Amino acid sequence: MESKNYLEIGCREAIKQNPNDAKAHFNLGKSLYKLTRYDESEKEFRDAIRINPNYADAHTFLGFLLNKLKRYDEAVKEYRKVIRINPNDARAHTNLGILLKDLNCYKESVKEFKEVIRINPNDADAYLVLGNLLKYLQHKI
Repeated sequence: MESKNYLEIGCREAIKQNPNDAKAHFNLGKSLYKLTRYDESEKEFRDAIRINPNYADAHTFLGFLLNKLKRYDEAVKEYRKVIRINPNDARAHTNLGILLKDLNCYKESVKEFKEVIRINPNDADAYLVLGNLLKYLQHKI
């Protein structure tokens, strides 16, 4: 018996009814991402962004996808777009900080985690990552 992806079907129907429904494109992109249909997922995230350039969640998920595809420079750009849209989005700073750390851009990563802590002073994980980064860079807290 063939399993149907009802979310995909529903999103495609919504897009058929209204091709400029950014949320439908975004939700379809998420559904396709979960199915590891990454090329199709990327297209839907980009369509959502084309329709609504300030759609922060679409930029975030496109960043996740690009990171997964090892297209790191593009992922960094998407996370930075989220931050331009919403400078106080701690999650966006965290995503960017982790990616920069993974790319060995430690000083830039420190900046992002300091920003996370400024936005959310109770984020214990951000303090831990920042402490490890500073220790690695041989800085004093």
